[in-house]
Amino acid sequence: MRLLIEVDKLGKSKSGEPKTLYNKDSKIEFISNYESMDSQMTIFWQFLKASKYEKKINKKYQIALEKLLNCADMENNMIYGQLLIANLYRIPVGASSVTLENYYTESQEPITIKLDNKLSGKENAERYFKKYNKEKKTVKAVEPQIEELKNLLSYISSLFAEIEL
Repeated sequence: MRLLIEVDKLGKSKSGEPKTLYNKDSKIEFISNYESMDSQMTIFWQFLKASKYEKKINKKYQIALEKLLNCADMENNMIYGQLLIANLYRIPVGASSVTLENYYTESQEPITIKLDNKLSGKENAERYFKKYNKEKKTVKAVEPQIEELKNLLSYISSLFAEIEL
């Protein structure tokens, strides 16, 4: 909307009459206004590019945060695997869950661990260890990405601040 107003201003002289290119003063004023409009158009296109880029970076940032949140129970998976290994003799074949004492807490409160009833106790423990290792690698890969995306977003916001001036 602002650019349309500027284009309207280019077509009229100070007295409100349409400009002609034949008057030398009018020609100089038209050229200077055209250069001003050209710089405004450049700023407008930079703003559009930056806003599209910001949306893309924000989406990547949200995905990275979701990945990090999905790894929140990483330590629990390691504990479940270790508890299963330590109590293999107490896990019945084909069980869908098992309740064991959690010796990682001071009160050693019982904890219920979900199992795949098609797998043995050892295979269930291995499954929890694999899950833990996968999540650990994900956290290691995602944390630097999140930091880089934060830096990009702050850079883009500084560009917006500069463009608005």
